Amino acid sequence: MAIGGGILGVIGLILFIISLAVVPGVVKRVGDNAVKDGIVVSSPSSSYYENWSGQSSRKNYYLQYYYAYNLTNAADVLAGGKPIYNQVGPFNYRYYWDYLNVSFPDNGNQATYSQRKFYEFDSETSKLPEDTLITNINPAFIGLMQQTKDSTSFLMVGTFPTINMFMPYLNSVYFKTLALSYNVIPIFNNQLKSLIADVTIDAFYSSWANDTTLPTTSTHWAGMIIGANPPTGITVEAAKLIFDATSGLSILNYTVGLPLWYNASFGEATATQQLTTGLGITPAQMNSVIGWWMNGTNSYSLNATTPLLTSCNATSMADPMLGFCQLYNRLALNGTSISQFNIINNIFNPTQGAPEILGLSEPIQKLYAYFFLPYFGPYNLNNINGGAALAALAMEDPRGVNIWGMDNTTVAALGNWMFTLGNSKGYFAAYGRQIMTNGGGLIATKTVGDWLWNCNDPMLNYLQAGTPCALQSNYTIPPPTTINSGKNDNRLVNSLVKWQNLTELPFWASPVPVKGYVESGQFPPLQDKMETLDIFEENIFRTIQLNYFNDTNVDGIKTRRYYLQNDSFPVDPTYFTTQAGFANLTSVQDGVPAFITLWDMWEVDTSISSKVDGQNPTYENAAIPLDLEPITGNALYYNLKLQLNFLVDNTIPAWDGSWQLYNKISSNIYYPSWKIGQTAMPSSDSINQLKSQLKTLRALNIVPEVVLALVGGLMFLGGVIMGSIGYIRYRRGYSGLNEAVPLL
Repeated sequence: MAIGGGILGVIGLILFIISLAVVPGVVKRVGDNAVKDGIVVSSPSSSYYENWSGQSSRKNYYLQYYYAYNLTNAADVLAGGKPIYNQVGPFNYRYYWDYLNVSFPDNGNQATYSQRKFYEFDSETSKLPEDTLITNINPAFIGLMQQTKDSTSFLMVGTFPTINMFMPYLNSVYFKTLALSYNVIPIFNNQLKSLIADVTIDAFYSSWANDTTLPTTSTHWAGMIIGANPPTGITVEAAKLIFDATSGLSILNYTVGLPLWYNASFGEATATQQLTTGLGITPAQMNSVIGWWMNGTNSYSLNATTPLLTSCNATSMADPMLGFCQLYNRLALNGTSISQFNIINNIFNPTQGAPEILGLSEPIQKLYAYFFLPYFGPYNLNNINGGAALAALAMEDPRGVNIWGMDNTTVAALGNWMFTLGNSKGYFAAYGRQIMTNGGGLIATKTVGDWLWNCNDPMLNYLQAGTPCALQSNYTIPPPTTINSGKNDNRLVNSLVKWQNLTELPFWASPVPVKGYVESGQFPPLQDKMETLDIFEENIFRTIQLNYFNDTNVDGIKTRRYYLQNDSFPVDPTYFTTQAGFANLTSVQDGVPAFITLWDMWEVDTSISSKVDGQNPTYENAAIPLDLEPITGNALYYNLKLQLNFLVDNTIPAWDGSWQLYNKISSNIYYPSWKIGQTAMPSSDSINQLKSQLKTLRALNIVPEVVLALVGGLMFLGGVIMGSIGYIRYRRGYSGLNEAVPLL
């Protein structure tokens, strides 16, 4: 027993020593591995993969919210007054994401994905509906201003998209009726010339109005009678006027009579009265003539369709080539401009210049392709991009490139057309003014949904610019991003390797390395208190720093509070920042002078922020907090808050020499546009699960050590007791033996 007790005591002592010296490290590694297993994603089989790749955004409430700056005195601002705003909101959107095209290079030490973000309006928590109207500076129009040196240039390149405005009319029943009626005249005159070689002109007048079948007196009667049954009863005297080309009531009179009959065919009361009174016919008789001449309603009508389609290279009356045929050298009206016709519904008039393009030498099919067919990408001539490219070519700008391969005569013809229509009295001048004064100019009124997501800008729609102008993107899939997974080093969890395929950001004054943690809310676990957090903020294309402030708790879980550092956007030539407090994004936004600040222009000099009314800058409103749970590295609360602003500088009043709508606006003012926030609220299930995990980890760190110490201590104590008893018994047993067994 002494030997067994000794062994037991030694083992107990060893276990006790292990519990004090070795077990804490072993247990820490076990705990660390348990934490890493719940955080590190290094393959699709990782336990946290589903949450990491998007499920977390559905289990918890991720919120992106907006306050709009609504301009209340637009007319005063255009006259040079101080902008006055009220803030409207919040407009709340559920924020979700998915990681697509996921792979794990470098043996799982990295993760590559494309993050698709999408947002859904939350009408229950939003203060106002998504169709609330907001008035403010329109960055889409500022972008157009930046792309053209002045309004004169804008007028010229903006002329090309007028084709899109012309084509619906030229392919409508209004123009097609005019084209057919116009083209019937030479056919009729030729037929009549042949007919009166066989019969008298009076015989024609009588038969035209009243014969019900074709006369047999000539082979040229086809199409030369109304053929009504019963006969129309139109008198010979009326017939003589109808076919007297010198009469203003004649259907053969191109300039006066034909437009009169045309207007009457569409029910215009004045034209109807002039014809019925001047010719002494009834409305029914008038409609019989219209049906025969213009509408081709019976087998006796002359048919101008075939020669018209042939000359226009069109396959049918529904072919859009038919409308384009008038734009191409005025072919559909045999060289006459449609602007010369005084007809109802005519969108063209002589004072704005002829809309047709004259002097074109290439075949009509090629010209139609230049404008409309998808051979030239964004440089079709029916949009502002193609117009600008053609303008550079026509003006022999060295930057001009003949993308279309058109001949010099066609380039010159298109250039002349642009200069003729692109003036202060042209079509675009009038239509552009209408757009700019009805929501498509420098100051616009749109719904919240249109501002944020849909764009729906009247001017860009007209120009067919193809330029995205919504302030936010929804359901887009960007280029892939690569991060460190933390597989071999959990200090690297969620840190950037590449952002959207970039290791350096090329749009600053010098390349800026991509670095920091991504904005997923996961930071390195199991770290000693980090004094700073470096986060790559993709909304402003740079790394920002948050500094430790104090200890806090979220729903009973201990956390550490961080805040965005003060002077977060200092003057920095690398980022083109010349005014403290503004993150200049002009180089990223294709020349649109967009600037990010903290809410209400906090940290901006008051001499600048006070140029507009309606902001309330305070630190409490502008501060950006983050609460980090240090064991798991989870951000349990954050509230990212940024403000979007647009600069109206002195180039904008100078730009508008044509319309003179903006030449009085005060310049060098930063107009606040939107306050944008993003936060998240963990679900009760997520909080309870985290509490359970933290409790388990705490138990894992304490219980084995206590158990081993307790067992080791008991074993040691038992060994001592057993050794003592054994020793006593041994001593006693030895004496008795000597007495009981005598020596021999």
